[in-house]
Amino acid sequence: MNRINRYIIPYIIAMQLFMITGCSRPPQVNPDQIRLVEATWTAVAGKDMKALNEVMKLADTEHQSGRLTDHQWSSFQEIYKSAEAQKWKSAEDSAFEFLHAQGP
Repeated sequence: MNRINRYIIPYIIAMQLFMITGCSRPPQVNPDQIRLVEATWTAVAGKDMKALNEVMKLADTEHQSGRLTDHQWSSFQEIYKSAEAQKWKSAEDSAFEFLHAQGP
């Protein structure tokens, strides 16, 4: 019994950690909004605030019309706030994760 506990307990802990971190992924957007995620990544990678402002206007329009959920919109906002604060590495990491969350 002691041998089983030695293997099961670390497995349970690992699964709990996986579930906690796995749930914090950025959301997927509808296929029509993938262009916004790609444009966000491009603007952030180029440290182009002007382009990012344009993307945010489009994303806001999508959110106001109900085509982006609050959760999806918050991902755009998180990226924008980092870029606006000149935290480009954080913005780039978030934009990269958001882009990857869209799948292959």
